[in-house]
Amino acid sequence: MVLAAGQLWLAYAPRDNGYATAVLPGLLLVAVGVALSFTPTTMVIASAAPATHTGLASGLAGSATQVGAALGTATFTAIGVSMAAPASGHLGANGFSAAFTAAAAVALITAALGSTIACTRPGSR
Repeated sequence: MVLAAGQLWLAYAPRDNGYATAVLPGLLLVAVGVALSFTPTTMVIASAAPATHTGLASGLAGSATQVGAALGTATFTAIGVSMAAPASGHLGANGFSAAFTAAAAVALITAALGSTIACTRPGSR
């Protein structure tokens, strides 16, 4: 939720404000949200793998993070470009807002899915 809040801040921050009020708070929220999500994810992956396969699980988790970041960047850039003004040659404010809003929606859906899975796992309560 913290990650999504940061992305929404970046999507809808007042455009006339400077960096310290329009961009920095959103970036700080995104950074905290990402930091809070990586540790639990790593713990779940490590605990689910047998002791003989923890290195493999760790490597796959790291690779999945890199691939996911590349695919996410490409997808959200495509969303932003699709919202750009025709023949403008750049993303523009509407494109950035659309891309960050889509990223926030994905973050919220992923958090809800992860919470549901974690709550329905045997022994999770």
